Amino acid sequence: MDCCSVQVFLRKCAASGLLDNVLSFAGPRDILQAAAVDSVWAELLLHDDVWAPLCQSLWRDKIHVKEYSEERCFRAYWKSVVEGRRTAISTAELCAFRWWSRMKSGAGEAWTSEDPWWQGREADIRYYHSDFTTSSARRGPGCWRFVPSCNKEEMPEGNLIRHSRGGMEFPTHHTARTSKWGWVIQNCWSISASFPLPFKGTDPELEDDGPICTRVTVETCWAEAQCFNMGLPLPHQEHSEEDADVPALQLVTLPDGRRVLVPHAIARFLLERGVIDSEDESEGAEMDHLLDGAGHSRLSGSEPTVVSDVGEGEDHLDGNPSPEHNAAQDAQDE
Repeated sequence: MDCCSVQVFLRKCAASGLLDNVLSFAGPRDILQAAAVDSVWAELLLHDDVWAPLCQSLWRDKIHVKEYSEERCFRAYWKSVVEGRRTAISTAELCAFRWWSRMKSGAGEAWTSEDPWWQGREADIRYYHSDFTTSSARRGPGCWRFVPSCNKEEMPEGNLIRHSRGGMEFPTHHTARTSKWGWVIQNCWSISASFPLPFKGTDPELEDDGPICTRVTVETCWAEAQCFNMGLPLPHQEHSEEDADVPALQLVTLPDGRRVLVPHAIARFLLERGVIDSEDESEGAEMDHLLDGAGHSRLSGSEPTVVSDVGEGEDHLDGNPSPEHNAAQDAQDE
């Protein structure tokens, strides 16, 4: 059979419906590969009559589907596949959706016990606004912004979001997509979705032990979780004018008589826990010699000394949000 005869045969198959029957056993990738054989195969297999049903089947259960009204169906199919896997969210998209939010079990029972979703009710709703603020009926106002990295990993803008409330910043939120192309934003203690969160136990993909939540946990964000609990600045943290007057390091005297430099937040933490009796009121030449104007150590070649044995303070260094930060009231909204 020569080439012309093959072309005639294929067109007859298409006209009789036999080709449609054959293609029903092939997947989209198989069809696309077969279309590369020659111009006749491309004419038949890239036709909208072939790909329109495939598009409808692909989009049927998806949450967010971008329109490609001016595209041929086979292009619209593959563009939407790529679009459904995109994780970098734009400001316009972030502000266009309502976000249903809940705590994760990793935050601890003290926090989940007050969370509506954990009580079998609809999750709280948060809104993002283009002026970089957030709002929530139960949690109140907050702020948001994109940050460039987390855990020393650089990512394109739109993949990492930092929330703050009342001047307090929370561990970085990561964006993701569900198998139905819904948007998810989560950190180690909370998760939000651009669609109503399914009730507990009804969608394994979105459970705490599911494939989405297990990507961002206290273990994967340990450094930021501990900085938050200890009152230390997070990476990329914004500082107010008031913060500029507080030295980054504080000179303290330990019970054994040693005088060491520790971060100011840790000094306050140790004082509240009774590990030290008081913070040194060092002023003048002594502190000027140890700290420069930005609060950095001038001790050549040395790092600030950090006390690791904090006694009873260890009770909230287990990865749960610190009660001292009002995480029970704030972490879900942020």
